[in-house]
Amino acid sequence: MKNRMKLLSLILAGTITFGSSGMLQVQGAQQQNIGSPVAGISAVLAELPETLGQAAAESLIQAEEEKKSEDENENAAQELPEEKSEFADIAIAQVNNYVNVRQEPNTESEVLGKLYDNSAATVLETTEDGWYLVQSGSVEGYVKAEYVVVGDEELAREV
Repeated sequence: MKNRMKLLSLILAGTITFGSSGMLQVQGAQQQNIGSPVAGISAVLAELPETLGQAAAESLIQAEEEKKSEDENENAAQELPEEKSEFADIAIAQVNNYVNVRQEPNTESEVLGKLYDNSAATVLETTEDGWYLVQSGSVEGYVKAEYVVVGDEELAREV
């Protein structure tokens, strides 16, 4: 594919460089047998029919559009959000005994339940001041973030 692209680029570059008038002059010189030296890409272009040059240009344009499309697809794939682990929103209590699950995100709030060491809860929300709204069984309330580990897939699988 790369060799084909190089060849097409070379043909297109020659076509653009010499233009249709340059080709006519080279062809005219050959027809009149004027001893004008013709070599390299000039010789190749002089022998190619004009439609081949157009076909090469069209092929090059098509190849560039395909490459651009491939690049866009790769970029789109890179922009897709990463798949979230099923354990990403699991909080595991890491305490000596238990942590209180409270009605509001503060230590003065009513205790609704307890989350024992290595117990799991689902994180529903994160507050700005270091608390998680969690649900464990039938209890929904707040635990202080420093007493739980969130997003540790290995730990979550263990417990």
